[in-house]
Amino acid sequence: MIMNIIQFYSHLLEASNDSSILAFLEPKIPHLMRTLEPEADAFQSLLGAGTCEFVTVLGKHSEFARLDRQYNILKLLEFHVLNPGSPQFSPALMSFSRIASIDGMFEYIGRTVLDAYLKMISTRPITPEKLTSLGIILSNNKPQESMLREQWFTLSLGDLVVPYIRDPTMMLSPITLLSALAGHVWGVKLIADSAATMEWLQERLGDYQEATGKFAVVKRMLATTLAEEQRLGRHDHGPLGRWRHHIEIFVAQGEWWRDATAQVATEGA
Repeated sequence: MIMNIIQFYSHLLEASNDSSILAFLEPKIPHLMRTLEPEADAFQSLLGAGTCEFVTVLGKHSEFARLDRQYNILKLLEFHVLNPGSPQFSPALMSFSRIASIDGMFEYIGRTVLDAYLKMISTRPITPEKLTSLGIILSNNKPQESMLREQWFTLSLGDLVVPYIRDPTMMLSPITLLSALAGHVWGVKLIADSAATMEWLQERLGDYQEATGKFAVVKRMLATTLAEEQRLGRHDHGPLGRWRHHIEIFVAQGEWWRDATAQVATEGA
């Protein structure tokens, strides 16, 4: 019953930015945030996932920074995000990621917290939740947001993605991350520098979701490259580098084209 009420609060916030709705909900925020406190009891902890959903929606509100300073919203999320053993780890991680993906919030959160988050993400075990979360944060590719993320993202795909691209327990999380990177010029370069990743993306293998997901990543990489060339007013290999010709052919052939020899482009070919 209480969880349904929290979900109702989230729906209210999503429905309208009317100041009267926030005025109605703000007195309830301190009570909700207690469900994320380290000393929350078992009953309060059961409501934590609902609170994470609520603050995710709240993150889009123009008053979020003030509310965060007043009620320590991000600090309470961070406690669980940086402690993978916490029962609130997954919902807090998704909430934190979605808030960080909002315009202006990446810079607001700041490098100290984001660097601690990145260290947690890269610490084994690498899980679907971690890669999905990182993909959400990297999904904002507006120019200023992209520049901030480029300065921050220091992880190697050889360590973070390549060992898991054929692991069925990772589900589609590597594709989620690669899709986000493919929206950035620097992200396309990062993927193109990983031969193992590029070869896997061009394998027309896997189930429907994997095959369509990989094709979408490659197609987005080409679109990002073309947009950058148009911006610069010149035509060259761009961020795709030596893969440019292979990728143009791959995309032109379409999503369901199959070569009887099942060949893919290899590095330097």
